[in-house]
Amino acid sequence: MKGWIYSWIFWAPRVLAILFILFLLSMSLDVFSLGATFWQVVSGLFIHNIPMILLTIILVISWKRELIGAVSFTLFSISYMILYSSRMYIIVAIPAFVIGVLFFADWYIKRK
Repeated sequence: MKGWIYSWIFWAPRVLAILFILFLLSMSLDVFSLGATFWQVVSGLFIHNIPMILLTIILVISWKRELIGAVSFTLFSISYMILYSSRMYIIVAIPAFVIGVLFFADWYIKRK
């Protein structure tokens, strides 16, 4: 199963995870519109970006160990849906779940 399909399955979760993390990072920029002091902005950015820091670490680890990425992104998706029961979870939970499924597909193909 070498070829463009394997190449797509290899790169799709990685590129989508990078875009997903950048999207979540852009959502944390609302801290600047609050009119807060410098240290309040710094602490607000840090607190808002803790999930992005964790997802970046998970992405680095799962670059070679796809099963870790599959489990982590899927658990992130499920936990986000449980913790935040509004309709906005679709924006975050569905892409994370798709990335987890793509990491699982990459792991499954490499295993064979």
